[in-house]
Amino acid sequence: MPNTLAGLSISVAILIPGYVHFAIRRNLAPAKHLSRAMESMSLVVVAVVANMLTLAFLTPILQLPPIHGRAPDLAQLLRDPGGYILLNNTRLLYVLGWTTLFVLLASGLSVAFAYRVGPLSYLSRPLAPALGQYTDWHHVFETNVPGGSDHTHLICELVDGGYAAGDLAWYSAESQATPDRDLVLAPPLQVWRPDRPDSEVLQEGRLVLSARDIRRIYVSYVSDQR
Repeated sequence: MPNTLAGLSISVAILIPGYVHFAIRRNLAPAKHLSRAMESMSLVVVAVVANMLTLAFLTPILQLPPIHGRAPDLAQLLRDPGGYILLNNTRLLYVLGWTTLFVLLASGLSVAFAYRVGPLSYLSRPLAPALGQYTDWHHVFETNVPGGSDHTHLICELVDGGYAAGDLAWYSAESQATPDRDLVLAPPLQVWRPDRPDSEVLQEGRLVLSARDIRRIYVSYVSDQR
């Protein structure tokens, strides 16, 4: 029983970095829902990679004279987790402290993966490409924006034959490409109605368009620098 409880606690601690990455990516960007098996596998893969990289980072540090011999014996911990951890209260607190440090470092690495910080983006994309497929709106409005762009300008061709143009202010984070998704355009706004020869220019307010009313979208990435 002690070994079972200790092993379960270790398993939970090992998976925490994967859950941290999963939660952040879900909040950062909409992704299509996957099966529970695929989501669980993605979580485990990220957790394993984050833990292995953290262990590789800590191993040479633990060999330094001031620290050497003061870290838990991983071989003994894996061989007899219950007996090793529950040897006494001091050992329990000792292992708990090191485990907390390890989980914090691995979770910090998972956060860096999730935000794709610096060179980690090259590893994060093939490792966990968003835990699903993004909608085309997210690809165009978020992930494929050229560097140096200050805002995104849209020209929307409408199903009634009209057009609407303006800066992208907001778009629906709906994970599925449904016709109920909305996007919001901000000034300067221009609206061409099929029954009017000239466009209407609006310098204030917002224009809300539903995906069901849009035939196609022309996207431009604009820089304010001259």
